[in-house]
Amino acid sequence: IKKHLPNRIIGFIDDNLFIDRRFGRELLEMLVDMKVRWATQTDISVGADSELLEMIRRSGCLFLFIGFESLDMVNLGAINPNQWKLRQLANYENYARNIQEHGIMVIGAFITCLDHDDVGVFARTVDFMDRNHITGQITVATPFPGTRMYERLRNENRFLYPEPFWDRCSFYDVLFRLKRMSKEEAEEGLMEAYKQLFNEKALLKRTSYIKEIYRKLA
Repeated sequence: IKKHLPNRIIGFIDDNLFIDRRFGRELLEMLVDMKVRWATQTDISVGADSELLEMIRRSGCLFLFIGFESLDMVNLGAINPNQWKLRQLANYENYARNIQEHGIMVIGAFITCLDHDDVGVFARTVDFMDRNHITGQITVATPFPGTRMYERLRNENRFLYPEPFWDRCSFYDVLFRLKRMSKEEAEEGLMEAYKQLFNEKALLKRTSYIKEIYRKLA
């Protein structure tokens, strides 16, 4: 890759590259000597491990893509049967800050239109991202055919379109009747959230924040 595509960022397409910490450390040790720039996906718990974060930074990592999923306790409790995400919620901000203070940008992923979300979910998510200097994506809960969510919503007779609706599984289409807001409210809220996240002022604020961290590390 370095020979044929110099100066490219390498992406490790793994939902959680550091779920096996021993493997992760071995990989990082090899990457240090390769002098590449790279990015990957992992979970928020890496924010508790400053030693690991230092290795991640030294190995050339530019950013970590992290699934925060939701900021709502009820929603997070329903996402995982073992409630792992819910147990991390209290540390979301501290862990995100620790990752960034090691010179690693946080790209966050957030899901809206879950059953406990009302129309205020968009403003709350934008506020969290802005307060913590996180860029990323806000998507709509999407019941892919064959998933547990799909089967549950089918049994509840909540689909808005004929099945199967693979062509509408964009992560930005509302595909089922929501419990606490209308389809139109959700679409308007999502559009407004993106306007607030990606206007010039917001982008400059996040860029200035990470540049200041780089200066301190240098």
